[in-house]
Amino acid sequence: VSRAEVWERMAYLYERIIPVAEEAKVRLATHPDDPPLAYYRGVHQVLHSFAGFREFIARFPSPYNGLLLCLGCMQEAGEDVPEVIRYFGERHKIFYVHFRNVRGKVPQYAEVFPHQGDMDAVAALQALRDVGYDRYIVADHHVGLLGDTSWSHMSQAWHVGYFIGLMQGLGIR
Repeated sequence: VSRAEVWERMAYLYERIIPVAEEAKVRLATHPDDPPLAYYRGVHQVLHSFAGFREFIARFPSPYNGLLLCLGCMQEAGEDVPEVIRYFGERHKIFYVHFRNVRGKVPQYAEVFPHQGDMDAVAALQALRDVGYDRYIVADHHVGLLGDTSWSHMSQAWHVGYFIGLMQGLGIR
């Protein structure tokens, strides 16, 4: 599937759902391609980078069209995560955040705890604070712990505690 065809298919969808979202006052939060590769399984991907997301927002302008910003995907793609947050946050286009971290970049990366990866988790949270982001931050792709449940309850609890500690340290309420 060519890049042009992907954009055509997205236009077909978003040109129809944005008016409905606007009428219902529902925010559409679009997740980046995961893994963030330009070409994957025979399909060109257009939402694998900061540039792709900028184009997406420009093509489908609406106060109800925005991002489910996955920080891990942006880090895997080699983007400057705080810069991505500032750009879209200043434009009020971040509707939801998946907060995770990785070591490495596609195609060679590993999921790690938020404090262990290549992304500066403190700088990312500071950027979210600085742009006035006040919506959901969700721990995503939980790293497994020995003896954890199949739902990763212990890992999830660790992530939530870590985020609360960072938020308290940064004065975020």
